Formats: sequence, structure tokens, C-alpha cells
Amino acid sequence: MLYDKISKDMVEAMKAHDKDKLSTLRLLKSSVDKYLIDKKMERHEASDEVVIEVVSKQIKTHKESIEQFKAGNRQDLIDGLNKEIEVLSAY
Repeated sequence: MLYDKISKDMVEAMKAHDKDKLSTLRLLKSSVDKYLIDKKMERHEASDEVVIEVVSKQIKTHKESIEQFKAGNRQDLIDGLNKEIEVLSAY
């Protein structure tokens, strides 16, 4: 399951001291947990479809933010969001 893979990848990111990846994975995991709570589902019901839906929403939101940051000439924020999209795309 993707939910379990996220947890496993979080541990690996912690061990590797990869703060950017860890931060992105924590955000993803908490977003999935929030989705489950909102839908009154249990953690064991976190199917791959649920994870993919949450990931898709986050990537879409990040891409919209990138467009706004381009208008504001904020390359630093654009670079950060592109790194997050790269991590999220693995799921």
C-alpha cells in the first residue's frame, strides 16, 4: 500500500537527514490522515486510490501556486515547490 510506503520513506528520509523530503512526506501523510478523518474512515482504509487522490490534489495546488509565484517573480519559492512536486510524483 502507498500509505505504508510513505511511512517507510519517512523513516528513510529521517535516517538520511533529508529535511526537504521528510517535510514533504509529513505533509502528505497528514493530508491523507485528514482526508480519512473527514470521510470518517479508519487508517486501515487508506487505499492506494485515496493516497493518489490526495497526491493529485497537492500537485495541482502546487502547480497553481507556482503560477502565482511566477507572476510575483519568486524563484526561490518556485524551486521549493518543484522539489515537493518531484517527491509527490513518486506516489
